[in-house]
Amino acid sequence: MQNPQTELTTHLLPYLLTTDTPTVSRTIEKYLTPDATFHHPFIILTGRDRVKALYTTWSKINYSFPTIVVNDIYTNKPQTRITLDITYEFTPILLFGLAQKARVITILHLRRDDASPSPVFRICRQEDYYPPDYILSTLTPRPFASSTLLIVQFILKLFGFWTIYVISFFAMILNFMVEAIGWKRVAERPGRVVDLSDVEVKEGGTGAEDTVGRGGDGGKGGGDVRRRHSPIR
Repeated sequence: MQNPQTELTTHLLPYLLTTDTPTVSRTIEKYLTPDATFHHPFIILTGRDRVKALYTTWSKINYSFPTIVVNDIYTNKPQTRITLDITYEFTPILLFGLAQKARVITILHLRRDDASPSPVFRICRQEDYYPPDYILSTLTPRPFASSTLLIVQFILKLFGFWTIYVISFFAMILNFMVEAIGWKRVAERPGRVVDLSDVEVKEGGTGAEDTVGRGGDGGKGGGDVRRRHSPIR
């Protein structure tokens, strides 16, 4: 990536979260280093080929990825680390295309490719984190999701705060299972049709949301990428 701030939303995200597996493979080869690592609460992968196998499998078990929303993005000054707050929708085949929603905090560590004639950065490490409130809300079916946090708070007051570690342990296990089978159903939001032949970024004021259309070879099943709330820093 010559300009990580821009390419993340216009190329990397929509080309990774798509059902076109050849596009996913090309994106991994282009943007990741050969020794790239992927860190998840339940899995650690070492090597670009293993990371590529994970993403291609994820693309095969979904019908589509309707929307990808970047809630916030932060880049440090030397452009060696990018932090993203992402919410995206996916439609698992096992749930007959019912839309699901996932929120993740992703930290991308970048490494400069000195062999390239121009300054190019590639991803050498990806770390995924899940907000505690999101994990708790996905542990129960949607009609009871809003009451999950209140129940947990009551248990903590009743039995002591040490139980938070026990709850967190089981919450992580259940959340992993929920993500694997797509248990929680979410209402599909009306999408906005974007001309994929052009890349357009519209900056707004406070609370504005930007939609970035994908380029020509984005593949099928990919969603619109929206950046909202905070501008790129």
